[in-house]
Amino acid sequence: MSMFPPPPPGQGPVDPRGTLGGPPPLQPQYAPQPMMQQSMMPPTMLPPGMPPPMHYPPMMMPPPPPRGGGFSKAILVTLATTIFGLSLTLNLYLLLMTGLLGKGGMSGLSTSVERDGDAKQQIAVLPVHGLIIGKTYEQFDRWMSVVENDTNVKALVIDVDTPGGEVTASDQIHRRIAGFKQSRRIPVVVSMGGMGTSGGYYVSANADWIVAQPTTLTGNIGVRWDRLSLAKMADKIGVEDNSLHSSGADFKTAGSMWKNETPEETAYLTGLIDEAFRIFKGVVKDGRGERLKQPIDVIANGKVYTATEAHGLGLIDEVDYPDAAIAKAAALAGLTSPRVVRYSRPPGFFESFGAESSITSLNANSTGLKFDRNTLHELAAPRMMYHWTGR
Repeated sequence: MSMFPPPPPGQGPVDPRGTLGGPPPLQPQYAPQPMMQQSMMPPTMLPPGMPPPMHYPPMMMPPPPPRGGGFSKAILVTLATTIFGLSLTLNLYLLLMTGLLGKGGMSGLSTSVERDGDAKQQIAVLPVHGLIIGKTYEQFDRWMSVVENDTNVKALVIDVDTPGGEVTASDQIHRRIAGFKQSRRIPVVVSMGGMGTSGGYYVSANADWIVAQPTTLTGNIGVRWDRLSLAKMADKIGVEDNSLHSSGADFKTAGSMWKNETPEETAYLTGLIDEAFRIFKGVVKDGRGERLKQPIDVIANGKVYTATEAHGLGLIDEVDYPDAAIAKAAALAGLTSPRVVRYSRPPGFFESFGAESSITSLNANSTGLKFDRNTLHELAAPRMMYHWTGR
C-alpha cells in the first residue's frame, strides 16, 4: 500500500522529497494591480487569496545590517572620555592655581589698572565694602601693607560702601589708616558709594577729603547692641534659666535672653555702649576738626544723613562721583599723569565659574571675606556694633 496519496487527475506522480527535480519556483499569491484597475474590480471578481483594495499587508523592510566595529568603537569612546577628563582636570587645576598663586593670590591681592598713566605716579584704590568684621580688617591690613611698601603709590583712595559693623574691626581699620598717614605722609581721600554709615563713617573720618555721591547715605553716629528677651515666652512654656556664675560675679549673666533683666544690669550694659559711643564721637571730632559746622553732640544723634545734609554739617567735603575723588587725590599729591590701580581679592574657585553664595553676594566678597564656621560664630556672638540696618 502506497504511503502517499495518488496524484490528482491529469498530473504525474508526486515526488514528496523533490528528488526528481529542483524545488518548484516560488509563485506570488497575488500580483499587485494598478490602483485604477483595483478600484474598478468588484470584490467578487478578485482572485482567490487576494485581499480587497487598500488592504494589502504592509511592506516588510529589510533588517538593518549588523553593526560592526564594536571593539574599535569601544576604544574610541574610551580614548575620548579619557581626553575629556584630563582636559577638565587640567582646567580646574589652572583655575584653582590662578586663584591661589596668580598675581598675589597667596596674599589675597589682585590689582587692575583703571586708568593708565605714569607708573611712578600711582593712586591706589582700596575697597571697604560690606559688613565690617574682624576678617575685613585682616584683608584691609594686608592690602595696606603692600601699598605702604610701594614707593610708586603717591595717593590713596578708599572706596567705602558699607553700613558699618563691629566696633573693634571699625576701630582697627581707622587706626590702620591713621598709621599709614603718619608713615607715608601722602594724601588719603575717601569715596563713598551707596552707603557710608556708622562704622563706614568711622573708618572715613580721618581722611584728608571725603567725597560722597548725591545718593549716598552716611552719618548714623552711634552704637547699637541687638538683644532679644525670651523670658516671657519661657515662663509660658515652663522654661527656666538655671545658668550658674561664680560667686560674687553677679553681672556675668547680664543680658541673658532667658531671664528678666534687672535695672542694675541695664545700667551696666548701657555704660558699655556709652563708652564706645564716646570713642566714636572723639574719632569724628578729631578727624573733621573745624570742618564740623555743629557741635559733635548735636551731629552724633544716630541719624542717617543724605549727602547734602552731611555736607551742610561738615561730615563730608564734597558731593560728587568717584572721578572727583580721584581728581582730588591727584591734586593733593601734585600728580600730572596719575595711574589709578584698584586693589581687590582674586576670585574664589567657584566664583571663577560665576557661582556665588547668597551670603557673599552682599558685597562682602570684595574684601576677601570668607564665611566659614568661625565667621558665622563671630557674627552670632553678642557684641556692640557701629552698624546701621534701617530698623
